[in-house]
Amino acid sequence: MKVVDRRIVAKNNRLERAASEKRILRVLDHPFLPPLFTGFDIAPHFSCVVMVFSPAGGFHSLRHHMRKRRFPLPSARLFSALNLSFRWVAQRKLTGF
Repeated sequence: MKVVDRRIVAKNNRLERAASEKRILRVLDHPFLPPLFTGFDIAPHFSCVVMVFSPAGGFHSLRHHMRKRRFPLPSARLFSALNLSFRWVAQRKLTGF
């Protein structure tokens, strides 16, 4: 479960981003995104989402460790190619695991 203090999110001007994340996860079903089981508010200042645990946030946390929060062009090309190839395999249900 991910618990967000809306006061801190509002202080950092990220309320719309948090709401968008919840809306997107609610409608998307993709093998590389954690499924959102439910979302609810508790107390006036806390919002919760229940989803599959994803330690460290993968690419998002990696991007935050990069200079200027951007991947170098060769890395971005590699990640894009991998993402497209994984998507192609997933759509054709070619995986045996």
